[in-house]
Amino acid sequence: MGSLLYLCIISIIPITSHIAHARRHIREDSIVNIYSDKPSDYLRFDILYPDDLNSTSQVYLNDLKPDLSYNYHQLQSELENEAEKKKFNKDVESATHYITKRAVRSRIDGKVEVLVVIDNSIYRYYMKKSRNKERVALARIRRYYGMVFAMVDQRFQTIKDDEMSITVKISGFHIAKSRLESAWLEYVVEWGKGRTEAKVDANTALKRFQKWLRIQDTIPKHDHAMVFTRYLLVTRGTVEVGGMAFVDSICQTKEGSSSSIVVDMGDFQCVKVATHELGHSLGAGHDGDGKSADCPPDHNYVMAPQNSNLKSTLKNAFLFSPCSIRQIKALIRSEKGKCVQDIPVIHYQYNLARRPPGQIYNAGNQCKLIFGPKSGFCSKGKMRSSMCGQLWCKDPVNNRTCRTHSYLTALPGTKCAGGKVCHLGECLRDPNSVIPFTPLSSNSIQIDKASATRHAQKVNHRLSRLNKPRGRMARPRNRGFRYRARIRSRTRSRARAYRRKPAHCEDKNLGYCKGLLKINPRACRRKQLREYCCSTCYSR
Repeated sequence: MGSLLYLCIISIIPITSHIAHARRHIREDSIVNIYSDKPSDYLRFDILYPDDLNSTSQVYLNDLKPDLSYNYHQLQSELENEAEKKKFNKDVESATHYITKRAVRSRIDGKVEVLVVIDNSIYRYYMKKSRNKERVALARIRRYYGMVFAMVDQRFQTIKDDEMSITVKISGFHIAKSRLESAWLEYVVEWGKGRTEAKVDANTALKRFQKWLRIQDTIPKHDHAMVFTRYLLVTRGTVEVGGMAFVDSICQTKEGSSSSIVVDMGDFQCVKVATHELGHSLGAGHDGDGKSADCPPDHNYVMAPQNSNLKSTLKNAFLFSPCSIRQIKALIRSEKGKCVQDIPVIHYQYNLARRPPGQIYNAGNQCKLIFGPKSGFCSKGKMRSSMCGQLWCKDPVNNRTCRTHSYLTALPGTKCAGGKVCHLGECLRDPNSVIPFTPLSSNSIQIDKASATRHAQKVNHRLSRLNKPRGRMARPRNRGFRYRARIRSRTRSRARAYRRKPAHCEDKNLGYCKGLLKINPRACRRKQLREYCCSTCYSR
């Protein structure tokens, strides 16, 4: 069963250039306990900090080695049999080596397999965009969420730790092509007036998704299941949330606890939320809360409960805090995180370096995805230099003002100031671009201009002695060229003949000719039909 349920309140704060930054404080009652028959100690205090393990093992080793050394010399002097001495030496060396080896931790390369579940609301959205062409819609869904999880994987790969690395891969897709296939969610949707707005209680939806996962036996193997929806997620009736997930629940696929739900409107804003929710499942709590109390929430890391718009902390939105790294490392080293250490099953992987999303959607198109077709990139002042950490767009209602969201950043590969591109919240030189050639300075190499001039004169003199070819040598040897020229001349002559109306041009059957040309306007290209329907064909 899932341990804890975090309400990931990632508020979307519209900001204008005339309004100061707004902040929200997360209350303590935003943490909700799920009913479980297990004791509260199991639910809350099941994380062993890696720092405790390090200190314990090192102290144990330091205290134990002198005792081993003392016992070794003492017993060696007491033993008289040479065979027993050799056997004792071997046992002590192996024991000391075992303790030393356990003290130095091995590196764990965690590979998280994510099952991407698409509800019917998103499927209907892509079918409408693709004019009800299912094949095109499925291809667009595949590519879009391939980009999403490539950016999620990019954020997890920023974890620089000698003992751990995390990569995220898509193990499979499950797309609900009908409302019945996602009935577990459709039955709890609350529609507004005119069925234009729909909202879902996030707590109820996640529990129903958990129950649905329990009874599925044909879905692909995975370590975590994440469902995306276009329905508005709320809690307590009115508070909007970006997503919700169970904490410390990775690998608990049989119980359905290794799961999360995320809102996605098709504008790539779900990347931040998906990374945040997957971090919860891997054992990370909110910064500034509980075991992450020593990491301030206003530093704007991935696991911060709310986002900050301070320029000094914008690039932290792509990074994990030391507290989050510590908690994730503790979980994947325990028995609860064993599943992330196996060989992953990769269903689809988007190459982010080959074609970043910012090359497909420029800054203007990104703003249109979020605020509508009347919006665009706001290039006032120094907006382009800071767009990688905070993307500002034109207000579709009033183009004179600019607006943004609390976690709106430009996509990787988006062109920013000075011909550079966005990478992890910073405007950097494109690593795939061609390095410009810088010639050596005149001090390092001496060029004889007179020698270069004499060489050019000799070359020109040799070329001047070459006469132009005459006769057969002057003709083009490319037979294909002459053949294409003849074809063009024939086509032109036929076109001229077709345009000339012959004398005594009449239709042999006027009704038939007019009806035929309505069905097939190109029928007059046939010579026999032009003769039969002469007047109709040449009067068009």
